Amino acid sequence: MSEASMIGVSRVLVTAGGSGIGFAIACAFAATGARVWVTDIDEAALAQCPTAWRRDRVDVADPAAMRALFGRLEAEWGGLDVLCANAGISGRTALLEDQDYAAFKECLDVTLGGAVLAAQGALPMMKRAGRGCIIFTGSTSGQFGTRLMGGKDAASPRYIFTRLAPITRAIFHPDDDALLEYLDDDGQSI
Repeated sequence: MSEASMIGVSRVLVTAGGSGIGFAIACAFAATGARVWVTDIDEAALAQCPTAWRRDRVDVADPAAMRALFGRLEAEWGGLDVLCANAGISGRTALLEDQDYAAFKECLDVTLGGAVLAAQGALPMMKRAGRGCIIFTGSTSGQFGTRLMGGKDAASPRYIFTRLAPITRAIFHPDDDALLEYLDDDGQSI
């Protein structure tokens, strides 16, 4: 019996899975025996992914493309166990008054809008199945801030919930737990 079947995970979708963190997440799930479907806008990166994976060029900021993706996924797989909403781009690090609005909007459309569209596509299947897990990957600049701003642009710890869900054990080895530093914020482990 594969690790994937032991933890109830057999179908995993990773957005922006052609390289970087998304690729590492996809590899970790594939190593457990799960079926993996990755999306990316970089066709060259997708071409480098293992042929056993389902690969799709999709712009996560395009609502029609995302609806089509989840239609194909449901038709081919019949459902989804894990969504890793990993796609995101970094906006320009600058003062708000110096931001180019089009670039700012693109960052929001991909990073936040893409996560929302992915969740909207996955949730109906997961609800019908009575189970599922959604993992949102976020940038560390939100937690720790940027060098340009001396960390002053970091989110307050109370708004960042970083407690690991049990499914993350399929991605992160227990030996990595020592690297995590949990804090207490208003009685909640973060």
